[in-house]
Amino acid sequence: LAEEQNEAKRHLQVLRSAVTRFLPNYESLRPDDEKSTRLMIKQGENELDVGQLSEGERGVLTLVLDLARRLSQANPSLDDPLREGHAIILIDEIDLHLHPKWQRQIVHKLTETFPLCQFIATTHSPQVIGEVPHECIQIIAEDGEVYSPTYSFGVDSSRVLEEIMDADPRTSEVRELLSRLSQVIGKEQFNQALGLIDQLAVRLGDDDPEVTRLRTLLEFMEGE
Repeated sequence: LAEEQNEAKRHLQVLRSAVTRFLPNYESLRPDDEKSTRLMIKQGENELDVGQLSEGERGVLTLVLDLARRLSQANPSLDDPLREGHAIILIDEIDLHLHPKWQRQIVHKLTETFPLCQFIATTHSPQVIGEVPHECIQIIAEDGEVYSPTYSFGVDSSRVLEEIMDADPRTSEVRELLSRLSQVIGKEQFNQALGLIDQLAVRLGDDDPEVTRLRTLLEFMEGE
């Protein structure tokens, strides 16, 4: 019995270490009591039922705890099964239910917490793709061709959508406005162009980079 208790404590410590490494704002994972299936976790000074976390946080926590448990059980002789354990892990739709901020972090967090594990994951998230080196990405085209993009890591989401995922980052209405703007500026119809830029600003905001670029271009052309 004592040996089983020690083993249970070891597994619990591995789980707590995984949570602390993956979610540094959380700590002290514990069962609510011996007869309860609820898990409690501390965020700063507040202790929360894990069920109170967001769906994305619960999903991430479930994934991390499951991986940590499996590595701990499979490697009883390792001092740190999280850092020393080997595994190949398949994850479908790794971005599912995650806030875009977490989509940016998920790959780095997993490989940092489980450094000797190999992860094979699917995703349709430009945020995830922008955090992965291009040589680690395999794109499956509609015709079945498999290829890696020329670049990906550090590329902003709009470029990932347009240049890697072959999806337009803007709505059809905005695309039509931009097309008309290109035509009227090319014809030097500046008053009409200004009106179209104002329409664009209503939809995108005055601080949108494309609105700023077009206003600057128009001022430059009018000043010539």
